[in-house]
Amino acid sequence: MKLGLIGLPQSGKSTIFSAIAGARGEEKASRSDQLITTVKVPDERVDFLTKVFKPKKSTFAHIEYLLPSQAP
Repeated sequence: MKLGLIGLPQSGKSTIFSAIAGARGEEKASRSDQLITTVKVPDERVDFLTKVFKPKKSTFAHIEYLLPSQAP
């Protein structure tokens, strides 16, 4: 899933982005005009199914957050 954080200037977009990236951020990439972070979503159901069926690998959902730059 990909989400973009948009809003009026000085509305707290960067604060929310930093909280998300700092709390569970897996990787943080930046381009000259935007910031991107990816957060894995823990799911107890996936853990349970992994224990029962013992697959070679299990994949959790992840969310990619984008914070575009503000145009002057």
